[in-house]
Amino acid sequence: LLYNHRPNQLIAIDEPERCLHPQAVKTLVDLMRETSKDKQILITTHSAEIVKWLRPEEIYLVDKIDGKTIILPATEVTNIDVFLENFSMDELWLGGYLKGGTIN
Repeated sequence: LLYNHRPNQLIAIDEPERCLHPQAVKTLVDLMRETSKDKQILITTHSAEIVKWLRPEEIYLVDKIDGKTIILPATEVTNIDVFLENFSMDELWLGGYLKGGTIN
């Protein structure tokens, strides 16, 4: 899918880290980032290992609040730049600072 040369297409992958060695995740993220220059890539994940390698502008946080689905770009999280001076994206996500996907 990533090497398909047809431009302007959407590639959607659910949990691309499944059955993938953790050391290969960064390579996969880099490959998807490069490929996304001429096609749109949408992945869904619960994996801190994927989130760890993503930039705030590449992440959308999804929550269900009062029966409504809420989608928030990570770039809109208050003080995200300050948080990233001291923590990685996966630490922020697992620590609940990003709220997206929080288990109540």
